This record gives sequence, structure tokens and C-alpha cells, in this order.
Amino acid sequence: MKHFFTVLVCMALTAMSAHAELWLEENFNYPDGNLEQADNSQLVLHQWMPSLKQEDANGTSPQVADRNLTYPGYISSGKGKVAVLDAEVGGDKSTQRISVYYLDTIGKRDTISMYAAFLFKPLSAKNTSGRDFAIWEGSVGSSQCRGRIFLAKNGNAVKIGVSKNSSTISAWSGDITLGSTNLIVMKYEVVEGASNDVVKVFVNPGLTSTEDENTPLVTTDNATDMLVKGFGLRQRGNGAEIGGLRIGTTWEDVVKSDGSDIPEDPDKPETDPDIYAVEDFDYEAESAIEGQGGWVVSTATNDQGGQSPLVGATSLTYKGYGAGDKGGALVLDSVSQQITADMKRNTVMPFAAGKLAEGDVVYTALMVNMAQMGGTSGKELITYLKQGAKDGDNTTMRGRVTVKIEEGQKSFGIKKNSQTIENWSAATPKEETALLVIKYINKSTSSANAADEFYLFVNPDPSKTEEENAAVMLEAAGNDADGGADLRYLCFRQMKVNATIDGIRVAKTWAKALNYTVPGEDPKDGVETIISELPAAHKVLMDGTLYIIRDNGIYTVSGTKIQ
Repeated sequence: MKHFFTVLVCMALTAMSAHAELWLEENFNYPDGNLEQADNSQLVLHQWMPSLKQEDANGTSPQVADRNLTYPGYISSGKGKVAVLDAEVGGDKSTQRISVYYLDTIGKRDTISMYAAFLFKPLSAKNTSGRDFAIWEGSVGSSQCRGRIFLAKNGNAVKIGVSKNSSTISAWSGDITLGSTNLIVMKYEVVEGASNDVVKVFVNPGLTSTEDENTPLVTTDNATDMLVKGFGLRQRGNGAEIGGLRIGTTWEDVVKSDGSDIPEDPDKPETDPDIYAVEDFDYEAESAIEGQGGWVVSTATNDQGGQSPLVGATSLTYKGYGAGDKGGALVLDSVSQQITADMKRNTVMPFAAGKLAEGDVVYTALMVNMAQMGGTSGKELITYLKQGAKDGDNTTMRGRVTVKIEEGQKSFGIKKNSQTIENWSAATPKEETALLVIKYINKSTSSANAADEFYLFVNPDPSKTEEENAAVMLEAAGNDADGGADLRYLCFRQMKVNATIDGIRVAKTWAKALNYTVPGEDPKDGVETIISELPAAHKVLMDGTLYIIRDNGIYTVSGTKIQ
């Protein structure tokens, strides 16, 4: 047996040298039945076995089932089988069980962070405070959990949370639909020093984005550090299926695209440093938006009522706006979801990973349709927000856009914080889609300064400059009051509001936010060919509108350059 174990070690080391970053691709290609195979009675490398901590080795093994999970574009999608966690196992300590895949019993990696990506299909959760189902293991001889992912029941949905070792969850995701397949990435981040390593969890990150371009749930509890020795699945009263597990030392190796089913997006923020975010809601119709594309519920307990807004199948359009008629839409529906005043919900999208520099300007353009909403003297629809550090924390809101509907006509106003709006936009039929542009000027040097400024443009002409749209600009009530806020999120509020939102563009400049497109024509299709064939200055009639082509650019008759 001694010689056999030595051979296994040598084989493992050879495999590790061949795959220096990807340590494991686990597709659960085992016989149906117990995940913990019979030959795991002795500890050998690279096999699932019960935790060596007696109180975590009760109950029964997770089961292997002959089906797989799919997630568009993920390289381990649709492969092998699944490991099934049974909600009837681990309901109490007498039956809870951790099954561990040991990665390395001999090496030390005290300076290398570890990543685990896997497909996760939640089936049930019995506990509203959360029970962990996935862990990093730090010991071979006993049990040392550092990095725990929790699943909690939340109405008709579930949510996941993360901690380093405490049962107190540091951060929660938004609602996740039961039966939906999600991509989860758990990182054990090594930080120089003692008791300061960090565990991060990413829910449905972008497959073509870098790690820094995705927003994680982050631990805050200060447990002692460890060396990652294995990955564990815990049966503790949760029902779920796990598939497509990838473990490695880099984000790029575990969060990997297969190159298919991910359409190229020319508006991706990473292709243009002047664009913070583009959101066309290209998700499954009727699915909850929270948990997709970085959307989460507010960290403030008072703003977590109701349910996540849903994705609508029909997109909006606005003449000349470059983000129309794409993907789906965001639907705020207080009627069908029964969002009353005491069930208000703030759903938020990050647009900046860190603190904006003093003097930075942010333009947020989006389309809004209020056709389904009844009369109101004013309901808050959109705001900028700074999240709290953890679940339950308050949030800071500034630049709050409100809609008023009277006699079938809608108008909009903006206030910095809690002021009374006295100046409203011109009224238009509520059935007509409106284009809103919120301008945020970050002048803060601290939250105590009454510095940040907000402005709202209602139905601007996308073909014109910001200055040429001054007539439709409203200044926020209270721009001379309240403090700065270090704002990083865009927040949509369900407070007796019925609205459809679409085509969000957050950018550093007016032109990049509006992304003007010649109505009826795509300037990139055909116009450049026309330019090459025409004199230095020429008039062109397109879709009934006259344009001037000169100096390799397209201009309106008034002289505004549009391309």
C-alpha cells in the first residue's frame, strides 16, 4: 500500500505541473449513487470523501445523478452529471455532512489565492437565516472551514450569502429563482499578514469580463487564515444540484467561456474607458433581475421588501437614442407583485467599482414608459446610491428622480435628497416612452460637504449637444444642501410604481451616454462608403432628414457633429 500511495503522489504531481493553474475540472462522471466512492476508505489524492471531522460526517453522501446543468457560454456547461444535495439530509447536527475533494495533501500555497467556479441549481431551502452548502477546506487531518456559501429561503425565492467562518453572513445576494441554473465563483484571497485573508463570492459574473469588472459579495469576519487543501459540499437542509466544477489559481482559468452563445457587444464598458455601464436587459423573460448582470437588492433592511423586479420581453425605443430596441426591459410592477408602502424595494446596479475622483461627471441615460401606472402626485423612480458595507446597513441616496401623473399626463422632477420638488418637466402622455438623462457632478471631498450636483434632462434631442438641450434641463431641488455621497450604484425603487425601464447607458460624457444614431439608418452601415465617394462637403438626404457630410464626418444642418 505504501508503494501504491507513492505512485499516486507522483502521478498527482505530474498532473499538477501540467496544469499549473487549473487544478481540477470536476464533471461528476461517476456511477449513479454515492458521490463518496467505496475506495475512499483511505485518504488518497483527488477523490471525494467524508469530512474527517466526526460531527460533519453524519448523514449520507450526496448523490450522483445522470443529468447535467447548462449555462450559456460557460466552458463546463452541459458536461457530465450532477451532484445532488438532499434537503432532507443535515436538517440538524445529527445528520449534517461535508463531502470533501482534497486538492493537495503535501504542498503549501500560503501566497496563492484559489478560485472555485461551479454551476448551481437551487431546489429548496428551509431556513431563512441561511445554511452553508459549499466550503473551502483547510485541513486534511481534521476540519477547518474558511469560506462558506450559505443558502437562505426568501419568500418564493432564495438568496446566497458568504462568510469566512462565522455563521453571521457578511453579505447577501439578491433573490435567485428556484430551479434556475446559476454560475457561482468562490475565491479564497490570500492577503499578506495574519487573520486577514478574504473570501469573495460572485453570482453570475460576466464570462467575458475580468474579475475586477464584476462585483462580489465579500466577507468581513476576521477568522484565522489557512492554506486551501480542498473543496467541500455540505448537506445541511438545502436542496440543490451542483455541476461543472472548476478549481484553479486564476480567475481566467475557472471563469472561462467556450466562445459560443455570448454575442459580441460593441457597447461593452471595457471597450471604451468613457462608458461605465450598458444594460439592455438581455435576460430570460419573466426572470428576476437580481442575481443577473450585477443587480442586487439594497443592503438597507428597510428597502428589501417585496420581490425583485422582473425582466420584460418587450424593449423600448426612442428616436435617435442609441440604446433602443435591444434585449428586453426592466419591469417595476407594484400591482402584480403587491409592493405596498411598507414593502418597498430598492434594486441596484453598480456602475463604478471604486470612489469617483473629485470633479468626475456621470451621465445616466435611460428610457421609461409609464403606460400602466395610475395617477400620482409623485413617486420616486430612480436614484443614485452608495451601498452600506453589509446586509442591514443603511444606504446614502442622492439625485432622486420622481414621476408625477395627472389626467393621463406624466412629468418628471429631481431632488438632491429630501427636498420638495417645485419644478417639473413638461407634461406628455403617459403612454409615450420618455428619455431621461441624469447628470451627476462629483464635487465631494467628504460626505459632510454640500457639493455634489444633479440635473435631469427630460426628452432631450439625442442629435444635439448638452448645451443645445438646456431648455429641457431641470436642476435638482437642494443642490446647495446635503452632503456628498461617493455614489457608485444606480437604484430603481418599487414603491407603488408601475414602470418599464430600458436601454441604460452610464458614461462620462453626454455623447457616449446618448450614443446618437441617425433615425432609420445606422451610420456605420453605408454612410462611410458614401463619404469615401463624395466630395469634401456634400448634402445627403436620409429618411427624410438632411445631413451634411464633410471632413469625414456627418453633421446636422445646424452644424452638430453626430459621427
